[in-house]
Amino acid sequence: MATTLSRLFILVACLAAYRAAAQTTITFEEFPVRTEVRNQYAAKGAHFGGQTIFTNNAPHSGQNVLYSVSPIVEAFTFPGPIRIDFDGGQNSVHLFAGTAGTEAESATLTAFDAAGNVVTRDGPKTVTPGAFNTLLEVRSAGQTIRRVELLYANDHNEVIDDLTFTGAAGDGLPKQPPTVTISSPKPGQQTGAATFLVEGTVTGPQVDPHAVLKVHIQRPPGSTTTADFTYPIQLVDRGPADMKFFTQTISLGVGPNTITMDAENSAGLHGKATSVLDALPDPIRARLRQEGGTTAVGAFAFGSVTPIGQCSYAVYARAAISAAGGATSVVRGPILQKWLALQDPGKFPQLGCPRGEERSAGGSARAQDFAGGRIYSSQPGTFFVPPVFAAALDVLGGEAGVGLPNGDPTSDSRPAFATWLFQRFVRAGVPVASTLEIRGDPPRLFVERQGGDLSLFTGVQRPTNPVIVESFACTTTVGPCPVSAPPVEPPFTGATALCHGKEFDWKQQVSGLSTFQPDPPEWVPIRGDFIPVPIWGVLFDVHLAHGDNPFTHRNKFDPCPAPVLEALVNETICPSDWDLKIRPLPGFGSMQATHRDAVQVEFERVDFQHQLVTYGDPTPGDLIFAAGRFVVDCGHGGTNLDAFKTEVHPPSVYTAVKMATRNGKPATQADIWVNWFFSGGDSPQDAVEFDIFPPPRPSPQATIGASTPGDQNAAVKVTFKSLSPFGPFRVRVTAARRTPEITKYGEMKPRKETVPFGFDGRLLVYWSCPGGAC
Repeated sequence: MATTLSRLFILVACLAAYRAAAQTTITFEEFPVRTEVRNQYAAKGAHFGGQTIFTNNAPHSGQNVLYSVSPIVEAFTFPGPIRIDFDGGQNSVHLFAGTAGTEAESATLTAFDAAGNVVTRDGPKTVTPGAFNTLLEVRSAGQTIRRVELLYANDHNEVIDDLTFTGAAGDGLPKQPPTVTISSPKPGQQTGAATFLVEGTVTGPQVDPHAVLKVHIQRPPGSTTTADFTYPIQLVDRGPADMKFFTQTISLGVGPNTITMDAENSAGLHGKATSVLDALPDPIRARLRQEGGTTAVGAFAFGSVTPIGQCSYAVYARAAISAAGGATSVVRGPILQKWLALQDPGKFPQLGCPRGEERSAGGSARAQDFAGGRIYSSQPGTFFVPPVFAAALDVLGGEAGVGLPNGDPTSDSRPAFATWLFQRFVRAGVPVASTLEIRGDPPRLFVERQGGDLSLFTGVQRPTNPVIVESFACTTTVGPCPVSAPPVEPPFTGATALCHGKEFDWKQQVSGLSTFQPDPPEWVPIRGDFIPVPIWGVLFDVHLAHGDNPFTHRNKFDPCPAPVLEALVNETICPSDWDLKIRPLPGFGSMQATHRDAVQVEFERVDFQHQLVTYGDPTPGDLIFAAGRFVVDCGHGGTNLDAFKTEVHPPSVYTAVKMATRNGKPATQADIWVNWFFSGGDSPQDAVEFDIFPPPRPSPQATIGASTPGDQNAAVKVTFKSLSPFGPFRVRVTAARRTPEITKYGEMKPRKETVPFGFDGRLLVYWSCPGGAC
């Protein structure tokens, strides 16, 4: 019996010895590539210092090896050696070394006991590039090895595979994870700062001094912008046993910042603690309270990515609140939804911070400015206006002068269209929408509006008001395009001097003296008798004259008794002319005389009769082009002789422009008349040229079309030419040179011709679109 018990005791002792000297192998295939290894192998009794698992072309086995520094990290120095700590004493440790590059390495493996004394070492040995076949091994007589270190000469990157150790397994690993406490911030704490000092403790045995603190910031749904920020933490001993401390300054995002501290012990057990810090700039927090808090605006969604202290915003379910320079703004309603829908690549609002509060844009329309443009909400919908158009709109009369957008901006950059930015705007009471577009190379901003800003059409606003086009140079295809209002043009002040400071002597003319030499004549040219001076203006008053001077008009109508002084001076007898009063367009304002509200265009009704029968009477609200003899009417200077009229009298080229329709779509109609007062000539000074623009362009694909009148006689040549696929149409009038007679009274007589002379015709300019879409 004693013999049997002895044998059993010997067997148990052998088994215990076998277990104590167990062999363990780590191949590094156990975890995925890029894993930083610390306590992941705690169950095997081994601990590492943050080295990285990665693939290699020639491992000793499998695919993975362990690098001191990841091969995808650009490093100029390496934190070697590779250190491996064991929970129990080991008899032997061996591994297979390799190279990170193509050069051989000099490697030494050193073994240490629990007190840090060197037990033994292997090396230096040459590690050849290629397969991991260089074996390094350390042994001791007893189980005294508690740590090994592999070091390459010249501060190179150590790489190993298939670590094997034989000896005692650790028997003192913690059974519970460490306890992590975040002491600052406190639960529910708020701050308006851009950074914050996080503090706390980690309690428990065998805590790894390397920990990780993570901060999560809420981002828009689907955003790829970094939401999680990681701070490596070095835990610090300050005295109490099994307690380590941490402090870390973190950068804060707008809104709740979720702070998580993760610590690990030698058993690979993780302890975590989480605290939420509510970070809002103080002005946003104050405005949030003013708006009724989250009860009114809804739950927090995300905040701006800009650091606190710059222009920041916080987005809630039903509103967004921004702060810049201490001032706050709120975005809400349809404008909020549009602002959120216009996203940058990170899913943040691409328009950025608002520049102010939402405002009225006329009627029920609302508008709000942002760093990246403007949003309008009105009956047609809620639409974005880019900065370059918003800036132009502000200079050119605002919403009343340009309109409200009826869609988002579009473009067509194909060479045939070269339209870099395009948008349409609607105004109440104006049938045709305005167009703002940047097109061409070099790029220009074109502002195309029916009636312009309407200021020149006061009292004569009609559905037939024509388009007014302005253009401005742009720096790039998206702006800026510096826009300025037309300069104030001083009125013409030379009329009194040209009339020699006195009126035409009606009394001497009535006396019938054949020797009468008027000083001044009734009409005095301002720029010469035979220079066709051009003018564009809006017709606001048109009527048949109540009376004219029968001595200076070829045709006259009843009542026309024998002239008497009072009747001539007051123009109450012998009517002959059409009198058209026009407000000059910008660029022609200085043709209007001081103390006058218009430039007059005058011609005898007999001369105009054919044009009237064919195309109708002049209509207030039309845009008039006239070129002819530009004169001062010295017959009427006012009480102080400082209100003489300026006139185009007679016009030799006259065009009435209005909005019409073609196939149910807007078109520009220009009725052109050339008469026998035209002096003619082919030189730039003698020829008359003017441009007819199509209506506001309806789409980025629209190109110009026209219906032109044909030639009528050989004496007057009128040509039509489109200056680009987008217009305008240029009209050029020339004729053989022949100057009309000018009488001593300043009256111009028709040129003498033996063949028909003149032209009248209708030009229609419109847009064509692919498939007839416009």
